[in-house]
Amino acid sequence: MNPLQKKLPIGGWLRDLYHVFLPVHAKSDGDNFAALKQADLGQARQENSFVDLSFRVMGKLCKQDGNVDMREIAYARELMQKMRLGARATNLAMQAFNEGKQPQWSISPGLNELYRRYKERAWVRQLFLELQFRAAMADGPLTQAELILLKDMAHLLRISSLQFSILKARVERAHQLQHRPAPAKLQALKQLGLPAGASEQDIRMAYKRLISRYHPDRYPQPEVKAQMEHRAREINQAYRLLRDGF
Repeated sequence: MNPLQKKLPIGGWLRDLYHVFLPVHAKSDGDNFAALKQADLGQARQENSFVDLSFRVMGKLCKQDGNVDMREIAYARELMQKMRLGARATNLAMQAFNEGKQPQWSISPGLNELYRRYKERAWVRQLFLELQFRAAMADGPLTQAELILLKDMAHLLRISSLQFSILKARVERAHQLQHRPAPAKLQALKQLGLPAGASEQDIRMAYKRLISRYHPDRYPQPEVKAQMEHRAREINQAYRLLRDGF
C-alpha cells in the first residue's frame, strides 16, 4: 500500500471540494455527503486513495505536453492546501505527482479501481475528472495530448461524453473568468452582499443564506413569489460567476 493511503486524514476536505467544484443543490448537498460519510467513515484507505490517484494522475497529465509548467505545480500545491494536507502528507502527494510523470506509469489500474469503489457515487468520479481538467488548464488552453488523456480518464471512469463536455465547458469558463473585467466580479460579490476580499467560504455561506431566504417556495403570494424568483436568479448567477473563478 502506498504510504499516502495510510497517512492522510479523512474529513471535511472532500465536502469542501464538492462545494467548490460542483454545482450546489441545496436539497441534495447534505444528503450526498452524508451518504459518503456513512459509506466511508473509518475507511481512510478509500478516501485517501482518491487523494493519491488525484496527484499521481495529475503528474501524468501535466507531463503530456513535454514539460510541467510552474503554474501546474502551483495548482497542485493549492489543491493540497484545499485538501488540508499536513507537511508529511504534502510531501507524499508531491511524490505521487512526480511518480505519475514517469513514462512507464499507467492510469488504467488506478482509475479502474476508483470506478469500482465509487461506482454508485458519480459525483466523486466527476469531481476527480474536474480536478484533472483544472490542472491541465492551469498553464493555458488544453493541448491535444492533454485532451486525449482526459478522454481516456473519462472512459475509464465511465463518464459520458455529455458529462465530459459539461466539465470541460465549466473549466474553460473558469479560465476565461481570469480575463474578465474586475467589475463583473465586484458586481457579483455585491449581489451576495460581500466585500471585494471575500473568501471562498464567505461566498459559499452567503450564497446558501441568501438562496434560502429568497427561495420562491417560501412565498405563496403570486406577486411576492415573482419578485423572489427574480432575486433568486440574480443570486444564482452571481454565485456561478464567482464559483467558476475558484
